[in-house]
Amino acid sequence: MSTTRRSIPGTMRTYAPFAGSRPFGQMPKPMFADDGCRCHEAVQASRERIDAAAQGTVRVTGAARTALASCASLDWEGNAANLFRDRLTSLRPPLDAHDDEAATVTRMAVMSP
Repeated sequence: MSTTRRSIPGTMRTYAPFAGSRPFGQMPKPMFADDGCRCHEAVQASRERIDAAAQGTVRVTGAARTALASCASLDWEGNAANLFRDRLTSLRPPLDAHDDEAATVTRMAVMSP
């Protein structure tokens, strides 16, 4: 149920769209109220998301390394086998770089105030 409140002449009218809600036209709740700043909660949630994404990256690249190791030990010879092993070897440096970048981002998120 919405209610319109009578206002004193010369002041702005306020409108409360729902029972118990703060009427429009009043000052919003301050950012740094007595119950704490909402920014700290948002920062902590972001840090947790970044950490979870970094941990997920480590799991995925670990699984890729396991697959690369098992493929490298195949009993296979010839030009195709050599090309295959060369390509497997070329995949390791990007995996290492990706892990390093994920760890760096996690450290930066934790260090931020």
